[in-house]
Amino acid sequence: MALLLFMTLAAWSMGSAVGSSPDEDYVLTSIWCGTEGNPPYCRKDPDRANAMILPIMAAEPSLCFRQLGQDYSAKCQEGIYDQEISTNHYNSGDLFPSEYLSTARVFVGVDIEASVAKMRLFSSFLASVLIIFASSFFRQKNSDLLLARLAIIAPVTTFFISSVNTSSWTLIGTTCFTLAFIAVLKNRKQPKIWVPAGAISIFALWITNSSRYEGKYVLLLLAVAVMFSELAPKHPKITKKSVLIVSAVLPVIF
Repeated sequence: MALLLFMTLAAWSMGSAVGSSPDEDYVLTSIWCGTEGNPPYCRKDPDRANAMILPIMAAEPSLCFRQLGQDYSAKCQEGIYDQEISTNHYNSGDLFPSEYLSTARVFVGVDIEASVAKMRLFSSFLASVLIIFASSFFRQKNSDLLLARLAIIAPVTTFFISSVNTSSWTLIGTTCFTLAFIAVLKNRKQPKIWVPAGAISIFALWITNSSRYEGKYVLLLLAVAVMFSELAPKHPKITKKSVLIVSAVLPVIF
């Protein structure tokens, strides 16, 4: 199952041009340069404050085919392989957490297309292993949860996971957290299951917050929804006490 999922994600990773995902110019520049430059692949512009000099293929990879229109392919990128540009369009103001960007920077090399493909394949591999591992905690009767998830994620979630967009790790993390957290609650009397499932939940929390700051709020809502689904009584009685508890908890969640 993990191999099949990886092959599905890898197909987009290898088959799509650099710049195909949303905000890829901003993300790639942030990966290539960091905040202090990344010689020899990116260097500070001595003539412009807070600007970096790097290859156009990383800074504005979709520029050529976006200007030409939808009838043209990314083949036009061949003309910008050896060109550089100065830009201040990167994560200088900490719009995104640095962990994801720093991890992806390990794959930066001279060949921009190969570097981007490695980043995409790494996220695809990470997703395949973690999602299938998190779903393995369920008993056979609950395997339909994973199948249902795989049936509805295409094409948008598949597209984002296998891209360099920061949402890749957010989607991986929220998916793994939900599956693992459900496993923790369903098997809370079986340490052999809830302990590793809990570890996956914690790692999923880290990987989500390492990619987008708002991920923590998504996880909070998912955790509340899962706890309500698993722990709420099947036939609840509305009492003054329950109304007071809900009234107190809802503003905190909000």
